[in-house]
Amino acid sequence: MPPISTAAMEDQILKAYLLNPASLPTIITFEEFRDLFPSNQQSHPQVRLLYRDLQFLRTVDTDLVEENIAKECQNGEHQRREMYRALHQQPNSNQQDHGPLNGAKDVQADEVMYGPTGSVPKRKKGHTKESLFKEMEETIRYLEVDAVVAKREADKLLGQMRETVGGLSDLRYGKFARNSNGETGVEAEVVKGLHGLEEAINANSVQP
Repeated sequence: MPPISTAAMEDQILKAYLLNPASLPTIITFEEFRDLFPSNQQSHPQVRLLYRDLQFLRTVDTDLVEENIAKECQNGEHQRREMYRALHQQPNSNQQDHGPLNGAKDVQADEVMYGPTGSVPKRKKGHTKESLFKEMEETIRYLEVDAVVAKREADKLLGQMRETVGGLSDLRYGKFARNSNGETGVEAEVVKGLHGLEEAINANSVQP
């Protein structure tokens, strides 16, 4: 089996850490999102539409991240090739001397392209009971770290959604701070406009 290239390995690692846990349903399900709303609003069709809109925006973001990952991997591969070329363009590199110095250069260039193990495929070794337990313990530690990171991201997104829902609730019920004269300013106009928008949406929305 040929060795995995450094670029492919970098691509796999970045996608595993950045893309796999990034979808909106992974962070918060629709049921959890719906529960953030007041109980008398949870069955409103706009709640599901809002969740779909957020899911679409999240997908756009992850697509952009995936494009950036591909660009970074290509840049990394290009840099490795440039370094490989520079190593072979050093003085005396055009001589037909295959002595220890040139051999060391070849090893160094091979490490640049393929990592510390070079282009030689790794020999598969069977696990002993001790090594298997060690691998399992390391995997558990990695999973625990991933779980902590995912929970932090989920808590952060959940907090942002709660702030958004709270702000929408304030807009809906007119909970604006009044000025020193007790005047509402644009509050009444905003609430009136939102009610009109809600009626228009309800009149034209397709029931799921």
